[in-house]
Amino acid sequence: MRFSGAIYTGKKAGYLAVYNFNHDVFAKLTGKLGILPHLAHFSYSKGGKKGGVDVFLLNDSISEKDFEGIVKITKNIVKVNWDYNISDMSWRRNGNRILHTRLFDKQDLYNSRGLLSKVYDVHYEIRKDCKHLEQEAYNLTAADIADFCGVKFAKKSRDLPVKETVDKIIPVTKLGLITPTRMLWGGKQDFVPDCGLEANIDFGKGCISGFIPGEESSFDGEFFRGHFFSPGGECGYCYAGRKHKTFPKNIYKFDKKRLLEELAGDCILEFNSNKKLGRKVEVVRFGKRTEAWTPFTSSNFIESLEAMTEVGTRGVIPTKFLPFREDIAKLLKKTRSNLLYSIGFDDLELGASLHGCNNDFRLEQAVKYKEADVNSSIYLLIAAHMPIEEREKNILEFADKHKLTIQLLPMRFTERNLALKVTGTSWEVLKDLQKKLFKDKHNEIRGSYIFRDNSLICKEIHTQWLKLVGNNKGKIRMCHHDDELTYCGGCFQKAGLITKTVGVEKQRFPGNNKSKKSKIIKPTELF
Repeated sequence: MRFSGAIYTGKKAGYLAVYNFNHDVFAKLTGKLGILPHLAHFSYSKGGKKGGVDVFLLNDSISEKDFEGIVKITKNIVKVNWDYNISDMSWRRNGNRILHTRLFDKQDLYNSRGLLSKVYDVHYEIRKDCKHLEQEAYNLTAADIADFCGVKFAKKSRDLPVKETVDKIIPVTKLGLITPTRMLWGGKQDFVPDCGLEANIDFGKGCISGFIPGEESSFDGEFFRGHFFSPGGECGYCYAGRKHKTFPKNIYKFDKKRLLEELAGDCILEFNSNKKLGRKVEVVRFGKRTEAWTPFTSSNFIESLEAMTEVGTRGVIPTKFLPFREDIAKLLKKTRSNLLYSIGFDDLELGASLHGCNNDFRLEQAVKYKEADVNSSIYLLIAAHMPIEEREKNILEFADKHKLTIQLLPMRFTERNLALKVTGTSWEVLKDLQKKLFKDKHNEIRGSYIFRDNSLICKEIHTQWLKLVGNNKGKIRMCHHDDELTYCGGCFQKAGLITKTVGVEKQRFPGNNKSKKSKIIKPTELF
């Protein structure tokens, strides 16, 4: 997930505009772009829909490469005399992206219905120390908003000042609660039959790792103050990132009574089916698509565990954020749940680190829960084709010292840059099927991955890892599958196993685009 945005070029300065679809959600840039001064925040309405634009002041040190993975530039707007030349790359013709250029006259900033602020409900706040840039930044942003909204005028206007001058841009974001269609969902078990994670629960559609606290952050139960939306904060390897929504606007309303009913069997877990489970749920995974625990949804987390104690359901909880708390430890023991503290790479988990939840923090919490007699494990992210190196060796020794079990999670690469950054090897080399034809320094790892489901999946796991895992029933296990073998560590809720992979295809219903899973054949255990 990344921002969409535009480059504005004025007579006095250049600007980076970053878009979102809320009035009161403010952007925070990461990487080298993080040094850019936050000049202003604009909000507007397109018909009955909301929108926002954050404007940052560009400088000569920023290059095109610095935008990669953070902001996708879809527009360039240049002030030419009294007009605004708009080059738009978001247009498509016959399925192909084209460059659409048009001229926007200054008079277009006005309308027969009145000023732009009235027509599109535009309000903005701007820093006092940037007053010399205010008119230029306003006109460029106004041209962008008017061009985007067209004849879809605001259905109603907010009773707010058009402009607010501030010392510093500090967001105030109202909590947005949404009602989920259900509390529990199916998941991996539909397509990996060995997986014991029967049901899944998330507490919203957005991940806390993409909602970053600033210097003066707080939450009063209704408004977040000083928190910024930052897709660049989300974990760089997250498979669900593209489906994440803006965290503060997409938190689920929690219904404990409804959860109890679903845990007892009144739930639908099969993919594309209306069939009720009809029995109690044995195991629930917390956080299928998002972080399992946040300080803003802690009560939902606790009430879910309380509901599980009533029904007799166990939990599997992968987490980066959960701090040690005695009340939570008691519930985890009572439900016989297992914590999996995800240990990855801090430079790929910026949001977690900015929340104070880096890998050192997670290891500390894992030990504290272990000392409180909670089933606590390390969920270790590895580049499985590579041998054990210093990072992994240190974690293995730490786990052994503190009697922590480990479940290995081989990385899947969804982007070329990610594969290169983690492994030091290009995407093309990793999936090269002609490796026997080459005799070079890459030959040992050439072709060690296969391309499936839009990801590079490790096919040739290094022998050092295989030796540690053994039959996948010990203190070090693995969660992984390729087109031949499936490793299920059971998340330490059941015995681990290794089986031949059974392909489960997604079929299509005739006449529509919905998927349907084919019949599952239970695989035969090899070890």
